[in-house]
Amino acid sequence: MSATEKPLSRLYLFNGDDVLKQDTLLERLRQRVSAEGDLTMNMQVFGAKDIPSANELLNALNTLPFGSPIRLVVIKGADGLSKTLQEALVTYAHNPSATTVLALVAKKLSISSRLYKAIKKYDAQSIINCGAKKRSELPALVRGMARGEGVDITGSAAIQLIERVGTSTIALNTEIGKLAAIAKADGSNRIEDEAVAFNVARLVEPKPWDLTNALALRDLPLCLKLVDRMRGYTAVSLFMQCIAKLREVLTAATLKKRGVPVASSMGKQEWQLKEVIKATALYQSEELIALLQRAPKIETHMKSGADADQLLRVWLVDACTQKTTRAQKDASSPKR
Repeated sequence: MSATEKPLSRLYLFNGDDVLKQDTLLERLRQRVSAEGDLTMNMQVFGAKDIPSANELLNALNTLPFGSPIRLVVIKGADGLSKTLQEALVTYAHNPSATTVLALVAKKLSISSRLYKAIKKYDAQSIINCGAKKRSELPALVRGMARGEGVDITGSAAIQLIERVGTSTIALNTEIGKLAAIAKADGSNRIEDEAVAFNVARLVEPKPWDLTNALALRDLPLCLKLVDRMRGYTAVSLFMQCIAKLREVLTAATLKKRGVPVASSMGKQEWQLKEVIKATALYQSEELIALLQRAPKIETHMKSGADADQLLRVWLVDACTQKTTRAQKDASSPKR
């Protein structure tokens, strides 16, 4: 054990739905336990449905190690254990075996459950949060994965990879491994946008916020590309979410002109309004007002049998490219 490592606990809970983090921590734990002694005969892995009774579970936990000072028992899907088995573990947590390390792996073991509370009472540091990363945190995570493979990845390529693969860290890590091998083979040691586009299949459909963020940044090619791929949403629903985004931009622009904090005044965090705040420099207030004023009429046409998909595309073109004319500015100004 290194000077910076904490002593091995006899009880761990890896709780959350980040499977890659859980697998990484489990492997790290396995290596630490194996450094204490041979695990060949001293490791058992159970699924929640593989344990027939509380007695068999407790027998496994209290079995003495063979030719080693310690055993490792892993229970996957611990949040799916029956109430009887969970209660057995609650009792066990009060006085765990001195020769066994128990690792529980769960997606959503409730903090109000008796088992969670029992583990926390034993040692709060034995509970490791494996909750999924926020989407805004994923680009940095992807860049870290790339560095772990000995290559770099551009920020835009990392974002494109997330758009194609989704938020599963397992899937992202798998694709980074493939892309890193390609980058090393061609001698660049750098993953660019083109490599992602050419080598990574699109596994997920874009989300509405992908479109509204592209609109906020007036990226017309991206807006149209996203709309073509968003088959699971109606044109009307996408249009209404775009309008809501532009209202946010107009509100943010107004607050900036008044010199007041934008995020706190809108009841949000800075990271939640990153694209909105950028958009305040890309849109004039008069443009936003004109687009919002036309919205009810366009919505009515969409709902009255017109080609809603085409209307959405035309409106996106206008929103991203059409600047407010002098006449529109004068028309929106108060009469004297």
